[in-house]
Amino acid sequence: MAALSRRQVRILLADDHRLVRQGLGYLLGLEPDFTVVGEAADGDETLARTRELEPDLVLLDISMRGMPAPEVVRAIRQTCPAVKVVVLTMHAEKELVVEMLKAGAVGYVLKDVEAAELAHAIRSAWSGQATLPQRAVYRIATEVGRTDETPAWRRLTPREREVLGLVAEGLRNREIGARLYISEKTVRNHLSSVFRKLGVKDRTQAAILTLRRGTGSAGR
Repeated sequence: MAALSRRQVRILLADDHRLVRQGLGYLLGLEPDFTVVGEAADGDETLARTRELEPDLVLLDISMRGMPAPEVVRAIRQTCPAVKVVVLTMHAEKELVVEMLKAGAVGYVLKDVEAAELAHAIRSAWSGQATLPQRAVYRIATEVGRTDETPAWRRLTPREREVLGLVAEGLRNREIGARLYISEKTVRNHLSSVFRKLGVKDRTQAAILTLRRGTGSAGR
């Protein structure tokens, strides 16, 4: 987290409830490395304000008026590719999670999380790590893509699949190493191999592919 302390993460809050925006603004304002630069109350305003303010990250509610949330995310990714989008919602259905990840969101957080968990999710997303609701991860990993195993996935070793599954849960390299009793360098080596085999550029893309296809069922 040392790198994040060098400058603040500029955040746009997008939610159709004023009270929710005010509460989020207060909570995020307590974090020394966050600053809320604007608010939006519907999908169209979210896109307009993102283009205007160019924040580092948009904290986006799914259930807003106007442009549907997946379209908002796709439009942001097309016009402001440097902006990260984190979904903040009450819904943990796997279909919604996958839809938003496919659209380009890099994080998906439930509104019942603690303030510290939300702050962690924002920092993780800004640093390029996927953040996903744990209650949805298992269902996605075991149900999505159960019959869609490509040659690239078959090339992954059992250990690489283990590492990839933990990446999908949002763990960092050091945490993965501790969980699997291997060094952080070994984790990085496994991930480099995984990225090469799957044709992805980073852990976020790998995590999204994992959740779409279901590493939990692969190779069984």
